[in-house]
Amino acid sequence: MIISTDIFTYFFLIFCGLYNGILFFSFIWFSVSLEAFENKKRTNPSIDKTDLPTITIMIPLLNEENVVENSIARLLGMPYEGKLEVLAVDDNSTDITPVILSRLSKNKSNFYYLQRNKPRAQIGKGDVLNQGYDYLRYRKFPDRDPDNWIIGVFDADGRPVEKDFFSRAGELFVDSEVSAAQCGVRIRNKSRLIASLQDVEFSTFSFITQMVRDNTSGAVALGGNGQFIRASSLDSVRADDRYWNNTALTEDLEIGTRILLSGGRIRFINRWVSQEGVETFRALFKQRIRWAWGALQVFISYVLGGKILRASIPTRRKIDLHYYLSFWIVPFVVIATLGLFLLDQINVITIANRFGLIFLLINSFSFIPLILMGLIWAGISWQRILYLAPVTIVYTYHWIPVLFVAFLKIITSRKPHWVKTERYEEYTGHEAYQPQGTKLGDILVDLGICSPDLISEALEQQSLGGHRELLGEILTDELGLTKSKLAYAMDVQQGLLRDSYPEEAFPINYNYIKI
Repeated sequence: MIISTDIFTYFFLIFCGLYNGILFFSFIWFSVSLEAFENKKRTNPSIDKTDLPTITIMIPLLNEENVVENSIARLLGMPYEGKLEVLAVDDNSTDITPVILSRLSKNKSNFYYLQRNKPRAQIGKGDVLNQGYDYLRYRKFPDRDPDNWIIGVFDADGRPVEKDFFSRAGELFVDSEVSAAQCGVRIRNKSRLIASLQDVEFSTFSFITQMVRDNTSGAVALGGNGQFIRASSLDSVRADDRYWNNTALTEDLEIGTRILLSGGRIRFINRWVSQEGVETFRALFKQRIRWAWGALQVFISYVLGGKILRASIPTRRKIDLHYYLSFWIVPFVVIATLGLFLLDQINVITIANRFGLIFLLINSFSFIPLILMGLIWAGISWQRILYLAPVTIVYTYHWIPVLFVAFLKIITSRKPHWVKTERYEEYTGHEAYQPQGTKLGDILVDLGICSPDLISEALEQQSLGGHRELLGEILTDELGLTKSKLAYAMDVQQGLLRDSYPEEAFPINYNYIKI
């Protein structure tokens, strides 16, 4: 049986080859124009700094003790001529994340801390952001002008790279037509191969696509780290008392699509935020399955549901969104092509293609120039480029099994669930903590781990028990204090006692220490 594969060639030619060619030459043109613009802007600033909007960064957190303090310190230490604030929203962490946040909130006037509790806690990142923004909008700053207020969203490991990061973000929003913006992403822990390949992915495919879309359709995609949305735009897309979709696994992509369909424009900030990349294949597949699953959710809702087609937006933006949200089809066409090739090799079928092998190879690897150009633009050395480029080509094929698994989850009606990304940085503590005394009760209260009433209740229960019941057991087993938080307070006390009584202080057993 002879089967023509011309249709696959046409598909790859239009969907991949032509698009990659457009990206390649558009990027060259826009990068030259952008460089000229930025050089001019550095010498002739035209934006009145008094017009810069207030920027409030929201950080959703769940068990982020290893990275959160250094990230907050980096954010608060960034220069910005407007007003810059940070709100950390803890999703009922069981490690010492709440302890760190409570301490920081007492020392930083522009840092705020919101604690979520069950049953609402740990049901997804979207709901964390919804509660955080509701707190800012209606409780913390109810009278603030939403048109001149920008809400940023950073992950716990997100840290701006350039010193003028927030200045550039604020300047974009001086234009009232801008509804949202997204910066580029780089990976910090590039010593591991998998993390290094993710850095290539972000600094090539993602960066080039975002830059070209910014200068053509104005339909830049929002990502989880380093996104900014005007408060009035958030208000305008609110539906069912929520801004971010609670059930969307890629809530950033979903809200970005809604903003675009409402007529808003999303810009690309030519600045970087650094984050950790996952370091194992297991973690990579867990993360990417969630991304793919979320992308399919958005495709079903907005492409198959016809929302993009019905929207009152420019035609070029409709075409852009249809293409961008449909790109998940490519891996399945690749699988079909490979399947036909294998059947041809074992003589089950015979493949016929009028274009020939050379054309097929050129078409199949049309994305390679984008990789090379992106690596050069990112300042990667030629030695690393020669090493990373061929490995990246192989790496890109991980999307085939990832999308296959995500597609199975969709068609089997699996309930979406948000999976937290692993962290690898070691917690060292950014600032020295200096409590007023060495009593454990004082430290627990001062750190924000326990309220004074809880300490009093523990003492009362111990007294009623005739001092036979251990205080540690009362706090953890009966009063709901987690052992990790108690252990952290014990470490603080241990260090203080070491300074005061180096010979007598060790070992310390928290079960027997009097509060």
